Amino acid sequence: MRLLAEIVQDRLNGPRILYDAWAAGQISNDDLRGLIPDTWLYVDWPERIIGAGKWVQLFRAAGFLSIPYGLPQPASAITVFRGATAERRVGMSWTPDINRASQFHQRHSWHAPAAIYRTVVTPEAVLALLERKGERPPEVVVDPQMFTTIDQLGPLHPQRHPEAG
Repeated sequence: MRLLAEIVQDRLNGPRILYDAWAAGQISNDDLRGLIPDTWLYVDWPERIIGAGKWVQLFRAAGFLSIPYGLPQPASAITVFRGATAERRVGMSWTPDINRASQFHQRHSWHAPAAIYRTVVTPEAVLALLERKGERPPEVVVDPQMFTTIDQLGPLHPQRHPEAG
């Protein structure tokens, strides 16, 4: 696919290329099903590139997605975790594994005080389950507008590298 090649070639702008092509009617909702997972997983922090609102539009248009293919959408509410700075606690990427969230908590604490956050999401809030090769469990991509509460587990971990802020 020419569009996928363009997304891969311009990795940092891949989400913008995908969204613009979809918004212009150049690709169908069915085509999004094959393009979203690769585009999402190919960049760090895809949400920062086009924002959560546009990502939610793309995911909703495509319907529930999973990598590996065939994972079912959760049938009941699930508890998920996120390691992040306080300002980034409301985001789209979550994990059902608190240990995985702890890894992100440590990573983010290099740049600013960070903590582990927990929330419960309904099946309707889960947009995708996406597993990067060699990383388990799958990332839980959620619609951040559907959160009811987000709990901070423990205190903010102080910034570990003050010059990095």
